[in-house]
Formats: sequence, C-alpha cells, structure tokens
Amino acid sequence: MKYHSHMYSMHGDLDILSKIRTALDNPLWDFRTVNGIAKESGLGEDIIVELLETNTDLFRKLPVKDDKGRNLFTLASHPIRWKERLAVLQGILGGRLSLSS
Repeated sequence: MKYHSHMYSMHGDLDILSKIRTALDNPLWDFRTVNGIAKESGLGEDIIVELLETNTDLFRKLPVKDDKGRNLFTLASHPIRWKERLAVLQGILGGRLSLSS
C-alpha cells in the first residue's frame, strides 16, 4: 500500500484512506466524483485527489468522465460492471474517448 509524503502520519493516512474507501463502497453509487467523496467523508478535495492518484492498488479511475467532465472513481477491488463497460462504450461512440487512450 502506498502512502503520500504529505504532512499526515501513517495513522492519519489510514483514517483518511478508510473514509475514502467507505465513500466509494457506498451502495447508492457505482462511481463517485471527488466532490461526492468529499461531501460524504468530510475530507478536503486536494487530499482525496492525492490519495486516489497515489493508491492505484486501492482505487480505480474510470477512463470516462461524468456529464460535467469530472473524473469518476471506484474501488479497485470492485469488479468491472456492465455500467462501467457501457460508460466506456458511450465515451468511445460520443467521441470523448479514443480507442488508443
């Protein structure tokens, strides 16, 4: 497991990672934006982005964005569902995602 080298201790990182995992594991959502994770967890968006990007063994960024152009995330342990495959297909067909990316 990776940890960022910010001002937080390893214990603090574990608490923060746990809050992010809890928000991403919320059964109401298949995918979450950083903003949605921040609202549910009470964490700042900057630290969420840093941890999502540096802990790719825990979190997966979808290759497509939401309707507002925001990145979408899920837990890396979640299987790739038909909704994720459909979102990728829609991104390709809509010209927002190329087959070479």
